[in-house]
Amino acid sequence: TEQLRYLKRFVLWYIEHRQIENGEFGGGLSDDGDLTNWWPATALMGAEPEKIKESLLREMDAFYAEGMFTNGLSTIQADELHSYEEGIQVLGQSLLLDYGDPVQLERAMETSRALLKLTGVNAAGHRHIRSSYYSGSKMATEEPWGWSKPSSILVLHPALMLVQFNGNPEMKRVVTELADGFLAHRHKGEDGRYRLNAAIRFEDDKDLPWLRGSVLPVFWAAWKWTGDAKYLQPFKDEGPRSLDSMTADALDLLNLRDEWGKETIAAAQPGATSRRPTLPPPNAAGTNTARAPITPPPNYAAMHFAWQLTGEKRYLETLYAAQMEASAIREYMNTEGSMWIDRVEVPYAELQRARLGGVALTRNSLFPGNAVSWKFARPGDEEKVAILIPKATPDALKIVVYNMSDESVTADMVAWDLEPGRWQISQSAGLDDDNQDRGGSEVLSQTKDLERGATAPLIFSPHATTVFELKLVERGMPYWSRPDLGVGRGDVSVSGRKVTVTVHSLGAVDTRPATLSLVDATGKVLSTVAVPALKAPTDLLPKTVTLTFDAPSGARLVGASVRINADATTKEITLVNNSVKL
Repeated sequence: TEQLRYLKRFVLWYIEHRQIENGEFGGGLSDDGDLTNWWPATALMGAEPEKIKESLLREMDAFYAEGMFTNGLSTIQADELHSYEEGIQVLGQSLLLDYGDPVQLERAMETSRALLKLTGVNAAGHRHIRSSYYSGSKMATEEPWGWSKPSSILVLHPALMLVQFNGNPEMKRVVTELADGFLAHRHKGEDGRYRLNAAIRFEDDKDLPWLRGSVLPVFWAAWKWTGDAKYLQPFKDEGPRSLDSMTADALDLLNLRDEWGKETIAAAQPGATSRRPTLPPPNAAGTNTARAPITPPPNYAAMHFAWQLTGEKRYLETLYAAQMEASAIREYMNTEGSMWIDRVEVPYAELQRARLGGVALTRNSLFPGNAVSWKFARPGDEEKVAILIPKATPDALKIVVYNMSDESVTADMVAWDLEPGRWQISQSAGLDDDNQDRGGSEVLSQTKDLERGATAPLIFSPHATTVFELKLVERGMPYWSRPDLGVGRGDVSVSGRKVTVTVHSLGAVDTRPATLSLVDATGKVLSTVAVPALKAPTDLLPKTVTLTFDAPSGARLVGASVRINADATTKEITLVNNSVKL
């Protein structure tokens, strides 16, 4: 909770002291977007979620208002990293925090369409990215630009989020073919170990080792979508140190506790670090004797995984003591004294693993792995409860909460990387005297339908440990088999009594006829209009219909909303985008 406070202060400081009306933070929008990688996870952990979301969306709109996108890619021609920073990374952030919104999803479709030209199949039969210097209107493919590098995969961020949402078959094919192309460049070294040469020239398939960046997110997405074990091989080549590159709870998802446990625990011991000591640059004589080696930081990730493996909270005590110290020392440099806006940071990956059951987003992580998120009934309540999630898989979840305050805390647990269906939720509360994450002998049990975006209200008793065990008992309809209708901001206009609404088809399955209702602030239906069946945007082009109806004479539209009512037999991907206030 103390480290969460550091993170919350950091994010809110920039919103309150640096962000101006048009959404910019003062570092130039491209570097502003590096900063807001901290926004989604902070909001998902329950810290001022609406304020942070509004801040992010203002910034997102600024990229389009300033003309920084052309045909879904950067307007300026730039290298593979900086083309991502011209707005694509903020679109990836917005797709997470503004889940299901038609504006963001159709922006993602536009960027995804650009990938059909930016990638290609070369003479070796491998799909690769064709250029590391491009824009939305031109692309350099000659030397030295006709290469893809690990950072080249960053442009895939919106496409990964789009497929995760609706399973778009074209983008799923492109991404899995890219993963296959990378696998073709996995080589066995003289030491017997396999390594991946991730710098690849498109023209002749020549490859080179490249130390900066990683293509592992592409493999993780391909495995999540297909279940094909071949995409896990690069993680196995890396061994336990690849755990922190997998945003979900891989220890349990891949049953790695026995295989990787011993080495992971060893990496969390005093003196162990997150990487090998780095020597400073050589002096004029070509030696490194002028200064001592730089001491690497402690291995935060290994400490978290060691707690998961052993249940020993001393690893968490060490982890958060180190992170709190680092945050306290750097707090001035991270805010008023910041050298530049893309060089400030507060540790937050392990907070997400502990409180969300996986990493929703860190800079360049691309693919969300959080099992849940939180919405608290009262502002500031997120600081009153310590949350640990020792296990998080798509069909089972354990949540341990200690409420430090003198009164009960109520929160909505929001489902994310959980299988849709009927879930059994068991709850026990009491004093955890033996530190074994057992809340008490009295167990309450209920069943509830859960799916991405749906909520389960939970209550945490004061000065007590509450343990929740969740288990999938009946599998529901897969997300990708569902249609989705949506309305969002900017889709409704009012002129007198005339209300005009644009409705979007957002799934990869054609929609069925539905109705659209105008509802006043009390919930009374004022008017309805039929919504025709719409094709699915599998071609990555928006599919919409614009409808108009009249509000009854004398009806109060203050606080009114429009609401999509799907057929009772239709399961949509999500219901969070089915209504919007006027």
